[in-house]
Amino acid sequence: MPKSKNRKKKGFAPSPLSAHKRDGKVLQTPLNQFGNLQFSSWVNEVLPEMLWAALVVNAVPRKEYLAKFKALIDCIEKNQEKFKDHRLDHTSLSLIEADTFDGLFADLFKDESVSGALSCSLIENLPGLERWEKHLKAPENDDGRIQDAIAASYDHVGEKATDIRWLRVMVEIVRGKFNFAPEMAERFKLIVDFPDSKYQEKDGGPVRALEMATRGNVEGGKSSAWSETFWKMALERTGCVPSNPDKDRKVAKYEELGKEVIELYEQLIKHFMTTIESTVSDPRHEGAFGLTFYIMHLAFLALNASVGQTVQGRLV
Repeated sequence: MPKSKNRKKKGFAPSPLSAHKRDGKVLQTPLNQFGNLQFSSWVNEVLPEMLWAALVVNAVPRKEYLAKFKALIDCIEKNQEKFKDHRLDHTSLSLIEADTFDGLFADLFKDESVSGALSCSLIENLPGLERWEKHLKAPENDDGRIQDAIAASYDHVGEKATDIRWLRVMVEIVRGKFNFAPEMAERFKLIVDFPDSKYQEKDGGPVRALEMATRGNVEGGKSSAWSETFWKMALERTGCVPSNPDKDRKVAKYEELGKEVIELYEQLIKHFMTTIESTVSDPRHEGAFGLTFYIMHLAFLALNASVGQTVQGRLV
Protein backbone atom coordinates (compact mmCIF):
# COMPACT_ATOMS: atom_id res chain seq x y z
CA MET A 1 0.00 0.00 0.00
CA PRO A 2 1.58 3.33 -1.03
CA LYS A 3 2.39 5.77 1.74
CA SER A 4 0.66 9.12 1.78
CA LYS A 5 2.93 11.99 0.84
CA ASN A 6 1.09 14.25 3.26
CA ARG A 7 1.56 11.98 6.26
CA LYS A 8 3.08 13.89 9.20
CA LYS A 9 4.58 12.49 12.34
CA LYS A 10 3.00 13.78 15.48
CA GLY A 11 5.25 16.35 17.17
CA PHE A 12 7.76 16.29 14.31
CA ALA A 13 7.87 19.07 11.74
CA PRO A 14 10.96 18.81 9.49
CA SER A 15 11.93 21.84 7.47
CA PRO A 16 11.18 21.61 3.75
CA LEU A 17 14.06 21.23 1.29
CA SER A 18 13.35 24.74 -0.04
CA ALA A 19 14.24 26.18 3.37
CA HIS A 20 17.79 24.80 3.16
CA LYS A 21 20.41 27.11 1.71
CA ARG A 22 23.11 25.68 -0.49
CA ASP A 23 26.66 26.54 0.48
CA GLY A 24 28.96 24.85 -2.01
CA LYS A 25 28.23 21.15 -1.70
CA VAL A 26 26.55 21.54 1.70
CA LEU A 27 22.90 22.31 2.42
CA GLN A 28 22.63 24.57 5.46
CA THR A 29 19.60 23.98 7.69
CA PRO A 30 17.47 27.00 8.67
CA LEU A 31 19.01 26.95 12.15
CA ASN A 32 22.58 27.02 10.81
CA GLN A 33 21.76 30.00 8.63
CA PHE A 34 21.64 32.28 11.67
CA GLY A 35 25.41 32.58 11.46
CA ASN A 36 27.27 33.11 14.74
CA LEU A 37 24.86 30.96 16.74
CA GLN A 38 26.14 30.01 20.19
CA PHE A 39 24.63 27.68 22.74
CA SER A 40 24.78 28.43 26.45
CA SER A 41 24.60 26.35 29.59
CA TRP A 42 23.06 27.26 32.94
CA VAL A 43 25.51 25.00 34.78
CA ASN A 44 28.70 25.61 32.83
CA GLU A 45 28.41 29.33 32.19
CA VAL A 46 25.75 31.05 34.29
CA LEU A 47 25.77 29.35 37.68
CA PRO A 48 29.41 30.23 38.53
CA GLU A 49 28.67 33.86 37.64
CA MET A 50 25.73 33.80 40.06
CA LEU A 51 27.66 32.06 42.85
CA TRP A 52 26.79 34.79 45.35
CA ALA A 53 23.07 34.30 44.63
CA ALA A 54 23.35 30.51 44.88
CA LEU A 55 24.93 30.89 48.32
CA VAL A 56 22.14 33.25 49.44
CA VAL A 57 19.25 31.04 48.30
CA ASN A 58 20.80 28.07 50.05
CA ALA A 59 21.29 29.98 53.31
CA VAL A 60 17.79 31.26 54.11
CA PRO A 61 14.16 30.25 53.42
CA ARG A 62 12.62 31.15 50.07
CA LYS A 63 10.44 33.94 51.43
CA GLU A 64 13.50 35.67 52.89
CA TYR A 65 15.80 35.43 49.90
CA LEU A 66 13.07 36.57 47.51
CA ALA A 67 12.59 39.68 49.67
CA LYS A 68 16.33 40.34 49.39
CA PHE A 69 16.21 39.84 45.62
CA LYS A 70 13.34 42.34 45.33
CA ALA A 71 15.36 44.88 47.33
CA LEU A 72 18.25 44.50 44.87
CA ILE A 73 15.87 44.93 41.94
CA ASP A 74 14.46 48.14 43.48
CA CYS A 75 17.98 49.49 43.99
CA ILE A 76 18.89 48.85 40.35
CA GLU A 77 15.64 50.40 39.13
CA LYS A 78 16.38 53.58 41.11
CA ASN A 79 19.92 53.71 39.71
CA GLN A 80 19.35 52.66 36.11
CA GLU A 81 22.09 54.82 34.70
CA LYS A 82 24.72 53.22 36.93
CA PHE A 83 23.64 49.74 35.86
CA LYS A 84 23.08 50.59 32.21
CA ASP A 85 25.86 48.25 31.09
CA HIS A 86 26.00 45.91 34.08
CA ARG A 87 24.17 42.88 35.40
CA LEU A 88 24.52 40.94 38.65
CA ASP A 89 27.09 38.47 37.29
CA HIS A 90 30.35 38.37 39.26
CA THR A 91 32.28 39.53 36.19
CA SER A 92 29.91 42.43 35.57
CA LEU A 93 29.83 43.41 39.26
CA SER A 94 33.61 43.73 39.21
CA LEU A 95 33.31 46.49 36.60
CA ILE A 96 30.75 48.80 38.20
CA GLU A 97 31.82 51.74 40.35
CA ALA A 98 32.94 50.72 43.83
CA ASP A 99 30.41 52.98 45.57
CA THR A 100 27.60 51.51 43.48
CA PHE A 101 28.68 47.99 44.41
CA ASP A 102 28.86 48.88 48.10
CA GLY A 103 25.40 50.43 48.05
CA LEU A 104 23.84 47.54 46.18
CA PHE A 105 24.99 44.87 48.63
CA ALA A 106 25.07 46.97 51.81
CA ASP A 107 22.04 45.30 53.39
CA LEU A 108 23.24 41.81 52.52
CA PHE A 109 26.66 42.46 54.01
CA LYS A 110 25.01 43.59 57.26
CA ASP A 111 22.60 40.66 57.38
CA GLU A 112 24.17 37.89 59.48
CA SER A 113 21.78 35.31 58.03
CA VAL A 114 23.48 35.55 54.63
CA SER A 115 26.81 37.32 55.17
CA GLY A 116 28.38 34.09 56.42
CA ALA A 117 27.31 32.31 53.27
CA LEU A 118 28.48 35.17 51.04
CA SER A 119 31.91 35.10 52.67
CA CYS A 120 32.38 31.62 51.22
CA SER A 121 32.49 33.17 47.75
CA LEU A 122 35.83 34.81 48.57
CA ILE A 123 37.96 32.41 46.61
CA GLU A 124 40.97 33.10 44.43
CA ASN A 125 40.41 34.47 40.93
CA LEU A 126 36.89 35.67 41.80
CA PRO A 127 36.24 38.80 39.68
CA GLY A 128 36.34 41.89 41.90
CA LEU A 129 37.54 39.85 44.88
CA GLU A 130 38.89 42.92 46.67
CA ARG A 131 35.41 44.48 46.68
CA TRP A 132 33.93 41.53 48.52
CA GLU A 133 36.89 41.33 50.90
CA LYS A 134 36.23 44.93 51.91
CA HIS A 135 33.04 43.80 53.67
CA LEU A 136 33.50 40.08 54.28
CA LYS A 137 36.14 37.82 55.77
CA ALA A 138 36.89 34.55 54.04
CA PRO A 139 36.42 31.54 56.34
CA GLU A 140 39.26 29.08 56.86
CA ASN A 141 36.90 26.32 55.73
CA ASP A 142 33.59 26.81 53.96
CA ASP A 143 32.26 23.54 55.45
CA GLY A 144 31.00 22.50 52.04
CA ARG A 145 28.76 25.55 51.59
CA ILE A 146 29.85 26.24 48.02
CA GLN A 147 29.43 22.60 47.10
CA ASP A 148 25.97 22.47 48.70
CA ALA A 149 24.89 25.76 47.12
CA ILE A 150 25.94 24.70 43.64
CA ALA A 151 24.24 21.33 44.07
CA ALA A 152 21.01 23.01 45.25
CA SER A 153 20.86 25.24 42.15
CA TYR A 154 22.38 22.77 39.69
CA ASP A 155 19.08 21.69 38.16
CA HIS A 156 18.19 24.50 35.75
CA VAL A 157 14.44 23.95 36.26
CA GLY A 158 14.65 23.52 40.03
CA GLU A 159 13.04 26.01 42.41
CA LYS A 160 16.23 27.74 43.56
CA ALA A 161 17.68 27.89 40.05
CA THR A 162 14.43 29.29 38.64
CA ASP A 163 14.33 31.97 41.35
CA ILE A 164 17.87 33.05 40.49
CA ARG A 165 16.91 33.10 36.81
CA TRP A 166 13.88 35.23 37.70
CA LEU A 167 16.22 37.70 39.38
CA ARG A 168 18.31 37.92 36.22
CA VAL A 169 15.20 38.55 34.12
CA MET A 170 13.89 41.24 36.47
CA VAL A 171 17.24 43.03 36.41
CA GLU A 172 17.03 43.22 32.61
CA ILE A 173 13.44 44.49 32.81
CA VAL A 174 14.22 47.33 35.23
CA ARG A 175 17.31 48.19 33.17
CA GLY A 176 14.98 48.68 30.21
CA LYS A 177 16.56 45.89 28.16
CA PHE A 178 13.33 43.92 27.73
CA ASN A 179 10.28 45.54 26.17
CA PHE A 180 6.86 43.93 25.98
CA ALA A 181 4.16 44.75 23.44
CA PRO A 182 0.72 45.75 24.84
CA GLU A 183 -0.73 42.37 23.88
CA MET A 184 1.95 40.74 26.05
CA ALA A 185 0.77 42.53 29.21
CA GLU A 186 -0.60 39.36 30.74
CA ARG A 187 2.63 37.45 30.10
CA PHE A 188 4.65 40.37 31.50
CA LYS A 189 2.60 40.35 34.72
CA LEU A 190 3.00 36.58 34.96
CA ILE A 191 6.78 36.92 34.87
CA VAL A 192 6.98 39.84 37.29
CA ASP A 193 4.66 38.14 39.80
CA PHE A 194 6.25 34.70 39.42
CA PRO A 195 7.45 34.44 43.06
CA ASP A 196 3.83 34.66 44.24
CA SER A 197 2.47 32.21 41.67
CA LYS A 198 0.46 29.23 42.89
CA TYR A 199 1.61 27.27 39.85
CA GLN A 200 5.38 27.51 40.12
CA GLU A 201 6.16 24.58 37.84
CA LYS A 202 3.97 25.85 34.98
CA ASP A 203 4.69 29.58 35.35
CA GLY A 204 8.42 29.02 35.70
CA GLY A 205 8.68 28.06 32.03
CA PRO A 206 8.34 31.59 30.61
CA VAL A 207 10.81 32.89 33.20
CA ARG A 208 13.43 30.33 32.26
CA ALA A 209 12.87 30.88 28.54
CA LEU A 210 13.32 34.64 28.89
CA GLU A 211 16.37 34.24 31.12
CA MET A 212 18.27 32.60 28.28
CA ALA A 213 18.18 35.94 26.48
CA THR A 214 20.27 37.49 29.30
CA ARG A 215 23.33 35.35 28.76
CA GLY A 216 25.54 37.53 26.55
CA ASN A 217 28.54 38.11 28.80
CA VAL A 218 30.51 41.32 29.17
CA GLU A 219 33.59 39.83 27.53
CA GLY A 220 31.71 39.04 24.33
CA GLY A 221 32.73 35.38 24.27
CA LYS A 222 30.75 32.21 24.71
CA SER A 223 31.52 31.95 28.40
CA SER A 224 33.34 34.11 30.91
CA ALA A 225 36.85 33.41 32.09
CA TRP A 226 35.53 33.13 35.64
CA SER A 227 33.10 30.33 34.78
CA GLU A 228 35.85 28.28 33.18
CA THR A 229 38.19 28.95 36.10
CA PHE A 230 35.54 28.03 38.67
CA TRP A 231 34.82 24.63 37.16
CA LYS A 232 38.50 23.91 36.69
CA MET A 233 39.09 24.58 40.40
CA ALA A 234 36.06 22.48 41.30
CA LEU A 235 37.46 19.55 39.30
CA GLU A 236 40.88 19.83 40.91
CA ARG A 237 39.83 20.47 44.51
CA THR A 238 36.59 18.64 45.14
CA GLY A 239 35.30 15.12 44.82
CA CYS A 240 32.23 13.96 42.95
CA VAL A 241 28.92 14.55 44.70
CA PRO A 242 26.43 11.65 44.35
CA SER A 243 23.08 12.86 43.03
CA ASN A 244 21.30 10.55 45.50
CA PRO A 245 23.73 9.74 48.31
CA ASP A 246 22.80 6.73 50.45
CA LYS A 247 22.81 7.63 54.13
CA ASP A 248 24.28 5.15 56.61
CA ARG A 249 25.28 2.86 53.77
CA LYS A 250 27.43 -0.19 54.41
CA VAL A 251 29.90 -1.67 51.97
CA ALA A 252 29.02 -5.28 51.26
CA LYS A 253 31.60 -8.06 51.14
CA TYR A 254 31.41 -8.97 47.48
CA GLU A 255 32.82 -12.50 47.75
CA GLU A 256 30.31 -13.63 50.38
CA LEU A 257 27.48 -11.76 48.69
CA GLY A 258 28.34 -13.51 45.42
CA LYS A 259 28.11 -16.90 47.10
CA GLU A 260 24.70 -15.98 48.53
CA VAL A 261 23.46 -14.97 45.08
CA ILE A 262 24.63 -18.31 43.61
CA GLU A 263 22.97 -20.28 46.44
CA LEU A 264 19.76 -18.35 45.97
CA TYR A 265 19.95 -18.95 42.23
CA GLU A 266 20.29 -22.72 42.74
CA GLN A 267 17.38 -22.73 45.19
CA LEU A 268 15.30 -20.85 42.65
CA ILE A 269 16.04 -23.51 40.02
CA LYS A 270 14.87 -26.24 42.39
CA HIS A 271 11.73 -24.30 43.21
CA PHE A 272 11.02 -23.80 39.52
CA MET A 273 11.33 -27.51 38.82
CA THR A 274 9.12 -28.53 41.75
CA THR A 275 6.34 -26.13 40.76
CA ILE A 276 6.02 -27.30 37.15
CA GLU A 277 2.60 -28.90 36.80
CA SER A 278 2.67 -29.90 33.13
CA THR A 279 4.85 -30.07 30.05
CA VAL A 280 2.41 -27.71 28.39
CA SER A 281 3.65 -24.12 28.09
CA ASP A 282 2.64 -22.03 31.12
CA PRO A 283 3.34 -18.36 30.29
CA ARG A 284 2.46 -17.09 33.76
CA HIS A 285 4.72 -19.57 35.56
CA GLU A 286 7.59 -19.29 33.11
CA GLY A 287 7.32 -15.51 32.86
CA ALA A 288 7.44 -15.01 36.63
CA PHE A 289 10.45 -17.27 37.07
CA GLY A 290 12.12 -15.99 33.91
CA LEU A 291 12.01 -12.41 35.16
CA THR A 292 13.37 -13.48 38.55
CA PHE A 293 16.18 -15.47 36.95
CA TYR A 294 17.09 -12.44 34.86
CA ILE A 295 17.21 -10.19 37.93
CA MET A 296 19.43 -12.73 39.69
CA HIS A 297 21.71 -12.81 36.64
CA LEU A 298 22.03 -9.01 36.70
CA ALA A 299 22.73 -9.08 40.45
CA PHE A 300 25.53 -11.60 39.92
CA LEU A 301 26.87 -9.59 36.99
CA ALA A 302 26.96 -6.40 39.07
CA LEU A 303 29.25 -8.13 41.58
CA ASN A 304 31.86 -8.86 38.92
CA ALA A 305 34.99 -6.76 39.49
CA SER A 306 35.35 -5.98 35.77
CA VAL A 307 31.68 -5.24 35.19
CA GLY A 308 32.43 -1.66 34.16
CA GLN A 309 34.24 -2.93 31.06
CA THR A 310 31.15 -4.62 29.65
CA VAL A 311 28.12 -3.22 27.85
CA GLN A 312 25.84 -5.00 30.33
CA GLY A 313 27.71 -3.49 33.25
CA ARG A 314 27.23 0.02 31.92
CA LEU A 315 23.52 -0.60 31.51
CA VAL A 316 23.12 -2.17 34.97
